[in-house]
Amino acid sequence: MNLTGSAIKYNRVTYVLFIIVFFLGISGYQQLPRDSMPPFTVRSASVVTVMPGASPERVESLITDKIEKVVQEIPEVDYITSESRTALSVINVILKENVPPADLQAIWDRLRRKIDELKPSLPAGITSGPELKDEDIGVVYGISVGLINDGFEYYELEEYAEDLRNLFIKLDDASEVVLGGVIEQQIFIDFNDAKLAEFGLSSSQLKSIISASPPYS
Repeated sequence: MNLTGSAIKYNRVTYVLFIIVFFLGISGYQQLPRDSMPPFTVRSASVVTVMPGASPERVESLITDKIEKVVQEIPEVDYITSESRTALSVINVILKENVPPADLQAIWDRLRRKIDELKPSLPAGITSGPELKDEDIGVVYGISVGLINDGFEYYELEEYAEDLRNLFIKLDDASEVVLGGVIEQQIFIDFNDAKLAEFGLSSSQLKSIISASPPYS
């Protein structure tokens, strides 16, 4: 049977079928489910280690290589990428696609235990890590709200932002609200050594007194 020839011969039937398929397609498209923030599973994490003063070669041989061997012992790992820079080691761990989302936390916990067991064999001088970072990798913030300071003090703007955060977090669909651009307030103290000496104090004693004072709120 020549399908092309039949379509040309019975062209009216062909046109009718084409129109039916066209409108069915439009109707089906309009009924497709939509989600501005569809859920997805992130099967990756990073192991970060900081060793100040170490060259990239030392970071590679003393830290990165050892951690990679431990990571490779996890059967669910698909592949690993690593970067060794001055004072910094970053290892990206990607799991296999067939790993169920419900099993991810157990796998990361197992990797954490292996890393903790490895820590005593790592060199001295590491100031941070190795730390497995798997939280908030897939977090995407759907809405960003900006505040403009127009004649208000900074602390007033920060208080208003906190009030907004407390309102937003109560929304049914709100999972997390984070304030960005918050600057930590600092207090600078100028003193005169001669005046301090009159009270029998030195600059180091003044520093100790301030450090021992309870924080002001």
